[in-house]
Amino acid sequence: VLQEIMAAAEREAAQRAKASRALFDRVTAAEGVRLVEAPDGQGGLTAAFEEALGREDEMVARRARLSDLIVMGNHEAQKSVSVGMTLEAVLLEGGRPLLIAPPGGAADFAGPVAVAWNGSVEASRAVAAAMPFLSAAPRITVVAVGEDDQPTALAQGLSRFLAWHGLEAETKAVRAGGEGVGPALLAALGDAGLLVMGAYTHSRFRQLVFGGVTRHVLANAGLPVLVSH
Repeated sequence: VLQEIMAAAEREAAQRAKASRALFDRVTAAEGVRLVEAPDGQGGLTAAFEEALGREDEMVARRARLSDLIVMGNHEAQKSVSVGMTLEAVLLEGGRPLLIAPPGGAADFAGPVAVAWNGSVEASRAVAAAMPFLSAAPRITVVAVGEDDQPTALAQGLSRFLAWHGLEAETKAVRAGGEGVGPALLAALGDAGLLVMGAYTHSRFRQLVFGGVTRHVLANAGLPVLVSH
């Protein structure tokens, strides 16, 4: 039985590798991307394809530490246990921001950007990683979810910080209500084309048992989400 399981896993891995290479070749050819194995000093958009053997979550998390940004598809994580494990490993052990694409992909990243702000270390790291996106955004909205006057003060604090970087941001204070923070946050995004947020600001055990904003957003967001832990 074990041999059959291993053989099935190897077949699945081989099929995914073949499909990944076919997609890579199709996209790079369509977009005129130069294929290189090392920096050649010529500039422009380049790409390289690498295939490695090992545990997927460990291998990708290790390579993430030598990357500026990691991009993964959330729809695959919902269908595949191994991809879900890889997404979590990159997020918690990669040390770099993770951009999660929604099912079907995204048309572009040129639209408004929403920042979910709760004042946490994780959210601060996400904002720092998102500065190139924020600088290019036509509109920035800081969304803070909480109770009483806390969301207003939080949102205004980040808005002042962004102003020091020459970025103007709207603020939106939202009360969670009975539906919880996750649904309230997603309902407040409006026409945003990108959501920036910290991930797992509470312990993973608490998120697993009680649910949490990170798990809800990753499972239900219909737009790209830039997260950092």
